[in-house]
Amino acid sequence: MTEIAKEWNRIQKGDVKVELTPLRKRALGSHLNMLYSIVEANSSIIDETGQLAFRLKREDLESVGEMDFLLNWFYRNEVPEQFSKYAKLIAQARGVYREQFDSVVEAKLQRDEANLEKAREGNAPYMNNDLPYVKSLISIVQAQRVPEKSKLFVLYEGQPLYEGEIPEGIFQDLPLGTNVYFDHTAQGLQLNLTRTLDERN
Repeated sequence: MTEIAKEWNRIQKGDVKVELTPLRKRALGSHLNMLYSIVEANSSIIDETGQLAFRLKREDLESVGEMDFLLNWFYRNEVPEQFSKYAKLIAQARGVYREQFDSVVEAKLQRDEANLEKAREGNAPYMNNDLPYVKSLISIVQAQRVPEKSKLFVLYEGQPLYEGEIPEGIFQDLPLGTNVYFDHTAQGLQLNLTRTLDERN
């Protein structure tokens, strides 16, 4: 069984947490933007007035379907404003192409599932011919594994000096999986708020 098939099985079984952390959200936004740019380059989706115009090719419908797959996976029907551009493209593609959009996406998903089954059987070469939508999802999930416990790090001149788990309840309202950084200075330990917040955003 290939690694992608193993990881997909783990996600489906709930062995891997798929909470949309800030790092994963950035990875999702980056991937959606890449897909949008590909569709924009391949097809004329913006007219001279800046409005959406549609002349989508089959491969572009598959890319829009991938956007739909990812947004549905993470957000269901509550897509946040920052991803509204992609939701609008999906809605308009569905509106213009209707049955064609659904049939293209369904055919793609069926090919993906067939390739995944071959991958489960150890038939890795098939994965190089038609990569599944789930590979995108896996790459976003792998952008950050959610740690089971929050951790405390003490840094000395920017290098780790100490690392340990933070017992629940030590820092009030601390989200699970937060890394808290302190700098070891001549005056004692000082909270490194910049690095602590950088990892959460």
